[in-house]
Amino acid sequence: MLAMEARVLVVLDYKLDSPVAYRFLRRFAKAASIDMESHTLARYITELSLQEYNFVSHKPSLIAASALYMALKMHTRGQWTSTLEHYTCYKLDDLRCCVSQLNNMLQEINPALTSVRCKYSHEVFFRVAFLPPLDSTDEIFN
Repeated sequence: MLAMEARVLVVLDYKLDSPVAYRFLRRFAKAASIDMESHTLARYITELSLQEYNFVSHKPSLIAASALYMALKMHTRGQWTSTLEHYTCYKLDDLRCCVSQLNNMLQEINPALTSVRCKYSHEVFFRVAFLPPLDSTDEIFN
């Protein structure tokens, strides 16, 4: 049995990592051709979600797609397009629950967890941490 496990590791070239939301976000942002400021906002939202337990049950690709959609809406830079549906494999309806949770997370930042907010408060990150969250679910999906 041990020999077979060693063989599997060799075949996989010892690459045993799991996909993370950031990798999906890079691909989705490239497909959307978004500007760096919107991409940075989506990264900020994605990084904040790593600190919240209620996002553990979501697929990393769903978190990335939802963060990208929120960044598009917060910067009023576009809508969820057929191109994004193709590359993310998510329709807008698929994002509703996660987007709502992400927006709630932005409205109720945990004061004990400030490192990500501090990082994205700097000018090099376009100060995206200071952007207000969207007001309501209606605003998010209109």
